[in-house]
Amino acid sequence: MPHWSKFPGLTVDSPSPAIARIAASMLDAVPRSGGAAKPPVLLVLADPVLSAVLDGSAIVPPGGWLQARCSELGVPVPSDGDFPFSEGFLTLGEGVFVTRFESLHLLAPPGDWLSRVEDLPQFLERLQSTRPPEQALRRLYREPLMKALFRPIHRTMMRRKWTGEPRAHLTGDEVIVYHHIPKCAGMSVFHHLNEFLKWNDELVHLDARALDGVNAHGLMPFHRKDPRELARIEVLFGHEVSVDDAGKLAGRTPLFATCLRDPASRMVSHYNWEMEQLAAGGMPIPPFDEWYQRQESNWIVRWLARRFFQLETRGRSDEELFEEVRVGLERFWIVCTLENFSTAMHQLTDKLGLPPIDAASNRAGESYSKRQELTPEIEARIERDHPFDVRLHRRWRDAT
Repeated sequence: MPHWSKFPGLTVDSPSPAIARIAASMLDAVPRSGGAAKPPVLLVLADPVLSAVLDGSAIVPPGGWLQARCSELGVPVPSDGDFPFSEGFLTLGEGVFVTRFESLHLLAPPGDWLSRVEDLPQFLERLQSTRPPEQALRRLYREPLMKALFRPIHRTMMRRKWTGEPRAHLTGDEVIVYHHIPKCAGMSVFHHLNEFLKWNDELVHLDARALDGVNAHGLMPFHRKDPRELARIEVLFGHEVSVDDAGKLAGRTPLFATCLRDPASRMVSHYNWEMEQLAAGGMPIPPFDEWYQRQESNWIVRWLARRFFQLETRGRSDEELFEEVRVGLERFWIVCTLENFSTAMHQLTDKLGLPPIDAASNRAGESYSKRQELTPEIEARIERDHPFDVRLHRRWRDAT
């Protein structure tokens, strides 16, 4: 991270005059007062709703301002792949940086930086009391550049980011640990949380593809985060999340969650997804029967035993592993199935103070080809071959 004190005369610029002034106060920098700003310069982006609240002006997307300033400074406009930046800033060129308003606390020098923002209480009051028209917001966030630069800002989230105040219903030491079983609506959960939580900061995604993204953007992976960074995590999510990972969050109370799915529909969905990956790579597509014969018995039980509970599964019976997994899941905060998904996810989003997830998306047939349908014959075969997966699913499907 740049040491801003090494840049005497650092200029802070923003499409919002109020935000430029507040940011300069926090960083002991100089707000832009007219004329062409010269490097070093920090461009401070802000959600246009926030800018409108602070400036008392109409809601105007900041894309045009950003493109003009980047052209003036001779640096590239940040692309979709550059956002979100969870470490607080991006370097666009020599002596030219960009950040978001809600990330300024990560860049401020040590000490009571809040005391340097004279009208913070009034700003927070305006932010909490302002309710922009919902339809106008939806149109705004559908614009391509807005999708690249921002996620919709939840009013209570901004207050928490600035004051450290916990979001409603989430106590200071709690952390949600969500294990994503493949093809069990996990991406519906992730995409919703990702709309409102800062990726790789408040929402940490643990799987191979997510790690590739973290490394590609030069961000800090979970296993290398320091205690201050670990303390900001609110949801630990993914295929690779294990009970051991939860243990790395010292002093936190983990709330374990997962979603189960009917084994037959999950297996067929898994086949359709894998075949799409093969097709994308120009590989031959095996028929379902050939692929199915390579799948281990009681797939869900063994996945949870090996991936989440970190159990040795070799040489152990399905029945023995089922019992250990069942006992472990009984201690979870949330275990839902697709049949009661909406109710359970309301519980999760209420805990975080976020809008609800209304339903799981059926991605097969929408974003990739549905090569195999779930027939009564396939359903009966899978239920016969995976009896402990069936028992596990029915245990929580039928829970009252």
